[in-house]
Amino acid sequence: MQIYIDGQFHDRESARISVFDHGLLYGDGVFEGIRVYNRRIFRHRAHLERLYDSARALALTIPLAIDEMQAVVEETVRRNQRDDVYIRLVVTRGVGEAWGVALMPGTVSVATASSGGGATLTGSSAA
Repeated sequence: MQIYIDGQFHDRESARISVFDHGLLYGDGVFEGIRVYNRRIFRHRAHLERLYDSARALALTIPLAIDEMQAVVEETVRRNQRDDVYIRLVVTRGVGEAWGVALMPGTVSVATASSGGGATLTGSSAA
C-alpha cells in the first residue's frame, strides 16, 4: 500500500500524522468521501470543489491547488492498483504553534484514505 504525505509516497508502516494535529485534538478540519469504480474516480472534480468550499468556510487554506490535489489522488489510486474503493479526503488545520483552538499559523495537513480493496492514504502539508 502506498500512502502520499508531504510530497512523498510511503508504505503503510512508515506513514505518520502528528498527535498534535488539530484535526485529532479538536476535530478542526474537513473531509470528503469519494467512490472509485473500476479505477475511475466518480465525480472527482465535484467532490474536490465541495472539499475546498468546506475548507474556505472554516478559513482553512488547502496547501495544494485543486488541480494538484486531483493529480495526487489520481496517482495514489494508480499506485495502489485498486479497482473499487472508497476515498476519504481529510484536511486539518495541522500542528499549531500552541495549545488551544484559536486560528493560528501552522501546518495544514491533507490526507486521503480509501478502503474497499485495502486502505490507501494521501496527504500533504504546508506551513
